Amino acid sequence: MAASEQYTLPEAARILRRHPTTLRRWIREGKLPATRVGHRYRLDGCDLARVPRTAHGPGGPSDPDRLALSALDDLWDNAEDAVYDDWRAHYEVDKPDEG
Repeated sequence: MAASEQYTLPEAARILRRHPTTLRRWIREGKLPATRVGHRYRLDGCDLARVPRTAHGPGGPSDPDRLALSALDDLWDNAEDAVYDDWRAHYEVDKPDEG
């Protein structure tokens, strides 16, 4: 992908491995800069290079596990379960040797 090159929406979607509808939504939400030429979009290679290669694209979570764990924060982060925050000390487990 050349930084100064312009790409059509289907080309950009192929490069980013996303559906063109997803890119249209990102453009509409202001997450992905684009220029309209007639009824079509042109996307700059520099802007495409800045798009994180994540599961959810710009501004979204990058890891499904992190998303799932963050949903459980309210359940796990409370005073009743605080004793388990340091579970190694609680169960007298030694830290593994780093090597």
